[in-house]
Amino acid sequence: MTSEKRQQRVRGLLMEELAILVGSELEDPKLSFVTVTDVVVSKDLHNVRVYVNHQDENVSKRELMIHL
Repeated sequence: MTSEKRQQRVRGLLMEELAILVGSELEDPKLSFVTVTDVVVSKDLHNVRVYVNHQDENVSKRELMIHL
């Protein structure tokens, strides 16, 4: 399997799992409107950047990150 295919496969799996985790398994009410919008995986698979969005615009980015 090429590294690019592996990188995309890991990205897809992480996106699925994080979406499930954030969407249903976190019990903090402030996180109820959070969605995972993107996952970026480094070529060596050592670093991952996860992008999230909160549907309530009254919640600040800082507050959201603290709760996550």
